[in-house]
Amino acid sequence: MTYPHPSESHQELVCTAGITEEREWVRLYPINYRYRPSNQQFRKYQWIEIGLADQGAGNDNRRESRNPDLESIKLLGEPLSSKDNWSSRRKIIDQMPHNTRLELEALYESQRVSLGIVQPTEVLDLKVEPVEREWKPQWQATLNQFNWLC
Repeated sequence: MTYPHPSESHQELVCTAGITEEREWVRLYPINYRYRPSNQQFRKYQWIEIGLADQGAGNDNRRESRNPDLESIKLLGEPLSSKDNWSSRRKIIDQMPHNTRLELEALYESQRVSLGIVQPTEVLDLKVEPVEREWKPQWQATLNQFNWLC
């Protein structure tokens, strides 16, 4: 799930990547996650049932992108456990294709594939930096419009 961003039509949106039962990648957008009823707020590694359009919203032509029917979200049990070194999660993740960065770039050029797993051979550096605590001014202005409606 991406970091949320304000939207004039949906208040606040996130983009979420997932895996179908057929082991295919799917990108769900737009999702107004924070404003969904609690019985529709899925968590990481949790199976859900959701109606999906054949393609992404607007001009999103990436292969995995789907426009979700937000009212159809149904949670199917609890999130998969992280116990035993993620064994229940790994059963799914390990079955997914693993590519190099260059392979994923080639797949994007030929088939518009934009999601995948890249397993680095070596980690040379990791840099963690704090993000701004406040929204960008234009995003705050968008959110302020909704605050007047409350």
